[in-house]
Amino acid sequence: MLAVTDASAAGDPVSALARLDELQAALLDANAKGTVEQSRFDSISAAIALVRADLEKAIAAQVEVVPEVSQETPMTDKEAKKAAEEAKKAAEEAQKEAEKQEKDNKDD
Repeated sequence: MLAVTDASAAGDPVSALARLDELQAALLDANAKGTVEQSRFDSISAAIALVRADLEKAIAAQVEVVPEVSQETPMTDKEAKKAAEEAKKAAEEAQKEAEKQEKDNKDD
């Protein structure tokens, strides 16, 4: 049960679910061998079912949160170079405009 708790606390519900499956298998084995009383088996089985439901909800929530991958085609080197040149030109123009405005403000 500690492995289930640790994996869940670490934000890894998939691993926690795998550990829970191992715990359930061990419980079923113990029940088949008669080493666990039926009332205890029923109680642990019910707890496992509750934890399983919570882990499955957590896994479903993680799947919903995964963002969609962009389907855009990446820029070619030529397109990237052109975009960089345009950005540089726009920055230079903005700098010139700022200098002009500063000069005009001093003249007033």
